[in-house]
Amino acid sequence: MNQTATATVPTHSEIVASARAIVERLRANARESDRLGRLSDDSFRALQEAGLLQIMVPRRCGGWEGDIATVVEATSTVAEGCPGAAWHVMIANGNAWQLGHLDERVQDELFGDGPGTLVSGAIMPSGSARKVPGGWRVTGRFNFVSGIQHASWLTFLTFAENEGGSRGETLMMYCPASEVTQLGNWDTLGMRGSGSPDVELNDVFVPESRVLPPSDRSVVSEAAMRQATNLYRMPTVAGFPLLIAGTVLGPAKRALELYVERLRERTERYTERAKSESQAQLIRVANASAAIMSAEMLLADAAARFDAAVRSGGKPTLEDRAAIKWQAVYAIDVLRKAVTALYDAAGGSAIYAEGEFLSTFRNVHVGSHHAACDFDPAAEMFGRLLIGLDVDVRAV
Repeated sequence: MNQTATATVPTHSEIVASARAIVERLRANARESDRLGRLSDDSFRALQEAGLLQIMVPRRCGGWEGDIATVVEATSTVAEGCPGAAWHVMIANGNAWQLGHLDERVQDELFGDGPGTLVSGAIMPSGSARKVPGGWRVTGRFNFVSGIQHASWLTFLTFAENEGGSRGETLMMYCPASEVTQLGNWDTLGMRGSGSPDVELNDVFVPESRVLPPSDRSVVSEAAMRQATNLYRMPTVAGFPLLIAGTVLGPAKRALELYVERLRERTERYTERAKSESQAQLIRVANASAAIMSAEMLLADAAARFDAAVRSGGKPTLEDRAAIKWQAVYAIDVLRKAVTALYDAAGGSAIYAEGEFLSTFRNVHVGSHHAACDFDPAAEMFGRLLIGLDVDVRAV
């Protein structure tokens, strides 16, 4: 497959405008997605129709091979309407970006049905694979498999079973999503629309052609060097927190918008003074606004640094990779604290489960709990780099 010459690649502004055009449609479906514990069918169609699942799909597969600044802004825009939908945009493009590092044969099979195909993935190795003629038999339970309800394929890591049953090397595999069993355990505080349950593989046969040695996500592969652009030359470890950050920025901005609306309408219970006349409330809003704007600027700078490093054509430096990751992780923490401060001042009416303001609080907190956004290890890593200590390059 090679569609590089025929793929029409829209501009950054056009992609973001497509995302903005479906925000209200996604917002109208958000409560249904929460109730279902997965993204509603209409919302998924909206993402496909807008092309938002193919921004980082290789051009040779009909995708756009767009820059990460576009993905972050499009994801953040979608998240203002439905963070669960934004999580699908992040997962689709993050996995497509990772797949762009792999052999072309794999890309061709996974995107054979078109660049809007959703590939879901389990990032933590689990289960076991028993060698059989022609391939492997896999059994195991894998967690946090986002978007599996709408996915065509599942990629996962599992352990080869040695003779005697001991655990052997880690293998990367993929299989049709129809061959896995989805478990009904995605009952969470937030990001319910992301549809991220555990799944089980019960003696699933995976042919040898769908088994790969695990790739080192901190290095640049030969396949990445053969793509139409330099997008896949950035190791994926450095970029995933930045992709996730868009899913947190959007609901944080929406939380501020909703809080300001509430503040204009509410009065203090005992004095009947307008809340908007409260100095404490005004200071809190100003602080939250500055925090969210600061986080957005940090993310924009990290994305610009990412894209500049990629466009240069060289190998991204350790300093670039570390700064991109740390700025994203730090910004996510700033956003979480800003939304928490707003919620703390929102009063009793903010506690109702069906309220959109509460949903922003819940979604921000769950989105910020992804392992890639773990604050302390990221801070330690960047601190070590600043003072000249050795850094484990596998973490960046």
